[in-house]
Amino acid sequence: MRAPSDLRPPLLRLTNVARAFPAPGGAVAALREASFEVMPGEFALLTGPSGAGKTTLLNLLALLDTPTAGRLWFDGQATDDLSEAQRNAWRAARLGMVFQRFCLLPHRTALENVLFRFRYLPVPRHAARARALAALESVGLAEQVHRRARLLSAGEMQRVAIARAIAHPPRLLLADEPTGNLDQAAAEQVLEIFRRLHTGGLTIVMVTHNEALLKIATRHLRCRDGCVEQSSMLPAGVPEESGTWHQKIQVGQAMSKGSGFGLEAGISLNPDTLNPGFSERAGKNDLIRAAPRFRARPAMRDLAEGLTLRPGRMLLVLGALAAGFAALTLLLSALSGLRAAARTLRTELGAEVVAIVPAGERASGGGLLTEAHLRCLSRNFPAWSMAGVRRFTPAPGGAGTKLAALAASPALAELRGWRPVDGRLLDGADELNGARCAVVSAAACARNGWRPGAAITVGGQVFTLVGILPDDGAAADGGAEGLLVVPLAAWPVADARLDMLLVRGPRGPEQTAAAALALLRQPDLRVGALAATTPEMLLAGLRRLQRNVGLLAGGAAGFGLFLGAALLTTLLGASVRDRTLEIGLRRALGAGRGAIAALFVAEACLLTAAAADFGLLLALPAARLLSQFGPVPFAVTPAVWLLLPLAGLVLGALAAWSPARAAARLPPAETLRDG
Repeated sequence: MRAPSDLRPPLLRLTNVARAFPAPGGAVAALREASFEVMPGEFALLTGPSGAGKTTLLNLLALLDTPTAGRLWFDGQATDDLSEAQRNAWRAARLGMVFQRFCLLPHRTALENVLFRFRYLPVPRHAARARALAALESVGLAEQVHRRARLLSAGEMQRVAIARAIAHPPRLLLADEPTGNLDQAAAEQVLEIFRRLHTGGLTIVMVTHNEALLKIATRHLRCRDGCVEQSSMLPAGVPEESGTWHQKIQVGQAMSKGSGFGLEAGISLNPDTLNPGFSERAGKNDLIRAAPRFRARPAMRDLAEGLTLRPGRMLLVLGALAAGFAALTLLLSALSGLRAAARTLRTELGAEVVAIVPAGERASGGGLLTEAHLRCLSRNFPAWSMAGVRRFTPAPGGAGTKLAALAASPALAELRGWRPVDGRLLDGADELNGARCAVVSAAACARNGWRPGAAITVGGQVFTLVGILPDDGAAADGGAEGLLVVPLAAWPVADARLDMLLVRGPRGPEQTAAAALALLRQPDLRVGALAATTPEMLLAGLRRLQRNVGLLAGGAAGFGLFLGAALLTTLLGASVRDRTLEIGLRRALGAGRGAIAALFVAEACLLTAAAADFGLLLALPAARLLSQFGPVPFAVTPAVWLLLPLAGLVLGALAAWSPARAAARLPPAETLRDG
């Protein structure tokens, strides 16, 4: 019968718990049968020879593993009723763990390692920092809080691990050979800390070979051949809850502004007062609802450390991906430029319009395309819309020298589909009278401050601005400076030549072109060699160019991205192998499989997004250079700016899928043992 002080329900209760592991020759029983109880405030020692099942039992108590038979109750809750997410939350809130090999992050300071305890807990940052500082002071490391873990001695590293375990007050502290890697003096310091914690009322289960601790233990659990024998050393000596460990131990003077914890009473580490969602009376659903807070700074620190674990390989991956994204940027820019050129062609020629131009007349000795040919077409095909176009270059010195200038028939506006932004378009009266009037594109007017009625000097001649053209379509002829159009008769030339005839007939471009060429090639017209170009002919050429560019640049981009993705997958796979201990630590502190997988996916996505940005920056000057000297127009549109980072994120997620899946599936118990 229990003593009166032990009438409380047990903190741990195991009934016929067993654990077997699959093996080629049949299942191997690591733990055959364990049935015992651990009361609140007890100090239970778990001893036995190597291979007896001690570590397996400890992993079951830590909820890092599940029994193949029997049941385990923790705080009155059957753990086999908990989902994986609930087990993670339960482990984060109620368990503290101290490992033989410390399991510290070597490049982080002692304080940062203790703060890692709160990585998967919903504790405000200022409160977490106050508790971490207090825990470090309680183990005698107040002067070492900002020293990196790899620079600490073995004893100091183990004390940091203890501070991490108690910074958020656990209901149960599990220790796996905490003095196994320590010299005698350091081991005594660590054991003294455990004595104080037990004296304060903390429940401890410790795996050890040091049977000298039996004099302070309250329960002895002995593992032999996978079975657990127990004996109660001091059944009536369990400390009462009135003097709980977190009230008896003054854990430091660290305070955070507004935290509400005072020096006089010490910083209370009672889970009931600090985190009601994680109290011993909280149900399993309350644990799930109290979700960890997302903290940007620790998350970015995690990502940075993961990516810089192998800096040389990371830079190689970054370079390969950046080259691939640069090629992809050029490909998308070329396709965007060609699409813009196609739209420009449609606008330049208009719907169903045929352009008739001289072709090789100098070599054949033929004549020029002139206004007489325009009149001939007009007489023979009165139902057609047609316009003659003459390009001219204004003499230097006038405002018009900054504009592309055309002398054209009034029907040009109809063929192009222009509508005036302001004022009017050129009409037949202007052509008949040779009026000194002009229309100019909107951008040029805005740049020069012109309004309808303004006088414009072009090549020493003054024209009156009668209308403003839209930039769509007009700018295609005018380039960056804009377009100016005057009547044909207002800018005569001695031979009345034309650079182009634009015609549109009722039967479609092909038949219109055939009829017009048949008429103009009559010997008496002496027009020389002509060529007819339809929008479809030009667009077909652009499509061929698009296809060739797509194959060439797409192949280069695809190869670069495939190589980068393969290297990234290899890098992440090596990172998983190098970080098995860290993965096990995260799982022990409450991280779920999803959180582990998300960490590796986020690292990959961050790297590929950075590579996409670098590739874009590399491609910008190359696109400008190629636009100036190459036949393909490159246009880095906003869509390209948005698509590249998105493509980087998708590529990162795909490359990280297999390593992230492997990391998430690592058994936490094995990673803590073998990592």
